[in-house]
Amino acid sequence: MKIANLFNLSCLRALWLLLISVMLVGCVASAGDNRKISRKLQDQALASIYFSTTGVSTERISFELGDLSLLMGDLWIDVPAGSTAIDRQVVQGQQLFLGLGGFPVGDCTRIRFSLKNIKVDGKSGPGLDDQRIELSMNKPVSFADGDSTCLFIDWHLAPPAPGEARFVPRFSARGQNLPLGSDLAYVVCDDIDTLYMVRTDVNFVVAALGLPGPLGEIAVDADLRRLYVLSMGERAIYVFNSANSQALDRIPLQIAVKPRHLCLSDDGSFAYVTDAATNRVLKVDLSSGLIANQTSVGFRPERIIFFDDGSSRLAVSSPTAQRVFILSADTLELQREIPVGLEAESLLYWQNRLYVGERGN
Repeated sequence: MKIANLFNLSCLRALWLLLISVMLVGCVASAGDNRKISRKLQDQALASIYFSTTGVSTERISFELGDLSLLMGDLWIDVPAGSTAIDRQVVQGQQLFLGLGGFPVGDCTRIRFSLKNIKVDGKSGPGLDDQRIELSMNKPVSFADGDSTCLFIDWHLAPPAPGEARFVPRFSARGQNLPLGSDLAYVVCDDIDTLYMVRTDVNFVVAALGLPGPLGEIAVDADLRRLYVLSMGERAIYVFNSANSQALDRIPLQIAVKPRHLCLSDDGSFAYVTDAATNRVLKVDLSSGLIANQTSVGFRPERIIFFDDGSSRLAVSSPTAQRVFILSADTLELQREIPVGLEAESLLYWQNRLYVGERGN
């Protein structure tokens, strides 16, 4: 990534933590109080629906978009979402989250919604009646069992042509394409077993992937262009090529019971995983997919980071034990215990200092 030329790896980790935290909060907040999060059921897929604009217009147009539904086969299925207020002045150049729902396996070919309370320049009037919009997807979107995908509604802005009505609905609908390139942020929503991909130049969600859950932590190796996603349910690490979003490998962690947190060595050769159910830290050789080493540490180890202060080390937080454990990254030998306050969680190593975030105080 370009940012790697400006900051060292420790700062890069800090920026990633901050970015992912903001993305997660924004994702939840944009849903609004009237949205219901749907979990995937058997023989179902999840669809996240987003709204954005293309083109330019100076007209001040606003409306309420609601009554979303998708055509699956010959059956229209409602999206569990309320109405969304849309104002051109606000939404132009932005992306809005409209809703999320579970749908049966099959092809989605059309989407429909209603436009209500249409106003131009803040006023309603003739030619601004409520409308029902029905659109064909640019191509059928296949929903597979256990999958998660994104659908997009684009509002095409343009000045009104001579003789046109005050408001002409110009919309199109499309499915996702897995993105190419490295300027992406990755966000895991563990309650819906979904990995979202966000373009960092425009901050738009561009695609989603459904993975076996519950999902744990993610890690990115920018130099090797690898994305690692930890699945607690599968007890495995899923490996993706971050240049083209294609799946590369699945590394099983059979000896783990509930692996949740992971980090990478600076050279990307090893992943380190904590398993709170067995009080263990695992060292995974990413080239062979084998467990290179393991050790028992503290009580219910959780967050883990790799840092180098002249020697390669790991810091592991244990909220229950109120300790941070310092291990050798090479041998996993315990080198130091640091007493901390209540419910130590997040860790950051920056400019030769270790910072610990605590929830309890």
